[in-house]
Amino acid sequence: MQQFNNKIRIAIHTKKNNSEDKNKIFIALSNIIELDYNTANNTIKAETSDYKSLENIYKILLSKQSIHIARKNLLKNVKNNSTYILFNKQAAMINSLVICENENESPLGPIKVEIHSNNIAKFIDWFAPKHEIL
Repeated sequence: MQQFNNKIRIAIHTKKNNSEDKNKIFIALSNIIELDYNTANNTIKAETSDYKSLENIYKILLSKQSIHIARKNLLKNVKNNSTYILFNKQAAMINSLVICENENESPLGPIKVEIHSNNIAKFIDWFAPKHEIL
């Protein structure tokens, strides 16, 4: 993964349903981004400004040849200087990364990874570069 030279803030969060085990959610979140998570009002979240924390997501998407799907979702969800991508929480619990098009695709609610940058288009081009389909 190349270096990203712009300022960035990454936030990852999900809601905890009453039927869910908090520790299993911590595992699911850590399977996406390894951070120190905290709980507040049935939401489990963490933030970082280290672009390297996205390396695990990048490697998995690259190995699954899903970068183009990530790019499509990141572009679709741009608002001002931010964007986001959703992942299926149940899949993340078993260390699998499945992108959700919308929040209803994950029965227990998705894991949301938000990216804030002063140049969000540059971030998307860096993280999920456009490529030609052969």
